[in-house]
Amino acid sequence: MRREVATAVCAGIALVAWVSVTGVALWAYARGLAEDGRVSSDAAWLRTSNPGPAEPALSHRVRVDAVQTSPAAGVQPGQRPPAPTGLPAAPQPPSAPEPAAPGTGFPGPPPARQPRLAIIIDDWGYPRPEAAGFLDLPYPLTMSVLPGLPESALQARLGQAHGWQVILHIPMQPADGRPMGGAGVTLASGVRQIAALLDAAQKEIPMAVGANNHMGSLATANRAVMERFFSVFAGRGLFFLDSRTTPFSVAADTAWRYGVPCVINQGFLDSQPGVAAVERRLQELAVSARRWGVAVGIGHLRPDTLRALQNTLPRLVAEGIRLVPVSQVAADAAAWTRYRAWLHTLRHPASPLPGRAPRAGK
Repeated sequence: MRREVATAVCAGIALVAWVSVTGVALWAYARGLAEDGRVSSDAAWLRTSNPGPAEPALSHRVRVDAVQTSPAAGVQPGQRPPAPTGLPAAPQPPSAPEPAAPGTGFPGPPPARQPRLAIIIDDWGYPRPEAAGFLDLPYPLTMSVLPGLPESALQARLGQAHGWQVILHIPMQPADGRPMGGAGVTLASGVRQIAALLDAAQKEIPMAVGANNHMGSLATANRAVMERFFSVFAGRGLFFLDSRTTPFSVAADTAWRYGVPCVINQGFLDSQPGVAAVERRLQELAVSARRWGVAVGIGHLRPDTLRALQNTLPRLVAEGIRLVPVSQVAADAAAWTRYRAWLHTLRHPASPLPGRAPRAGK
């Protein structure tokens, strides 16, 4: 009887020990999977099928306000691109942020500071009667200038003189076959062709601090094209704004892989005609900025857009919205990009990012 009792007690102790060890192992395994999932799902942090409200920005800020022209040759995967002018060296590993809110991929929670709204006006470069009215708006907005048009260089200089930030509006091939309005990036564009296009654009508009795509619903959804584009774009000291002309865009994901700070447009202000429609969209962006700390929207050189901005921006400013150039949002994206690159290299040393050499001995 005593032997049976002793045997039962030993079996019970062994069972408890086995359950404890198994529980600890499963907990550690699940935690590892959760952390790995945060790193390996690269596109999930920067890409969304339906752009939602923008995310709050990281607290450690960097400046994105310089332009550097790179050689025509592209950066090949496995090679480190030249360090972008105006972006500091990668910082010490920061503490892990909380999961990203929907939208541009910045981490949560919302910062306890004044909500920011970045507004970009596309399609500068054509002679437009409403251009003077836009330039008279007393706010730090951003103009996106199409290179190679009759008034591209002139309007860029005027915009800079009026306190606007200037970025390049790079034509990219659309899915519907419409003309791009000049030389642009197509499915057939090679690295040399893209480099020549960017070199000419930066030479014509040297004050540009970033770029976004004009059209591009076909090109930005093609990963091979975006790989070629960002292999050339990286190292020029520019950030990129994905205009999101298609929900299938891989531009932001590819930009991050090449170390390019990238911001994602949350929606077009004037996709619906009429002043009232544009004003409603501005109010929606303001709500997003209050919730997440930052919002980004794109409009165009149109009379209805100008009137809506004249009517709505003074109210938004009075309500506490801070209008900022898009480079301020891109500065947060740059810090986030460096954090993700560091985390990826730490967890996957044998799988370097494009433009990054593998660790020694690997």
